[in-house]
Amino acid sequence: MCGAVSPGMTFKPKTRGWLDKLYLVYFIQHIPPTLLIDLSPLYPDALTPPWMKDLRSWYVTTYKDPLIGSQSYPGGWFTAFLAYEALFQLPFFFYAAFELWKGAKDVYLPLLIYGIHVTTTTSACLGELLSFKDHILAMPEKATLLAFYLPYILIPILMSWDMWGRIKEGLRAQYSENLHARAAIYATCALLRTDWKHDTNVD
Repeated sequence: MCGAVSPGMTFKPKTRGWLDKLYLVYFIQHIPPTLLIDLSPLYPDALTPPWMKDLRSWYVTTYKDPLIGSQSYPGGWFTAFLAYEALFQLPFFFYAAFELWKGAKDVYLPLLIYGIHVTTTTSACLGELLSFKDHILAMPEKATLLAFYLPYILIPILMSWDMWGRIKEGLRAQYSENLHARAAIYATCALLRTDWKHDTNVD
């Protein structure tokens, strides 16, 4: 059919090498603190090794993190965020790192979804940290925790913006390819019709 588009057409968005390396490092380094500190409140006490309890206690004592220290009231929202981290984010770290290492392009949409999700949850955590009274969390302690948390919101924001740009660029390239292909097909069909009419008139 003359108006059809070739099913073999694909778009190849431009690769941002240094950004992909940044995302790869981000996901790999995110795994140990997630397993050892962030998710430790969810582990059954009987199954948590003493060294992991000591690590969490050291972190809370040293950096006064009220969220990991379960000082947020009523705190149910943060437990829900930890469940998201365990069920969605942690498995995604492995998937995203593997896909980025391969240089796969089909990871762009999952990275966009992840970036938006984490930007939302981390902004809520930052808002909660800043809302604590000074007698619970002094300003220098807030500044230290903000320095810890900021990369985990700035990189997802960058990732969301970057992936949206890549996807949009790919869609535009696909649309442009389709227009050129259709134009070529229509031109070929018109030429064939002209030749057919010419042959008919000659006969």
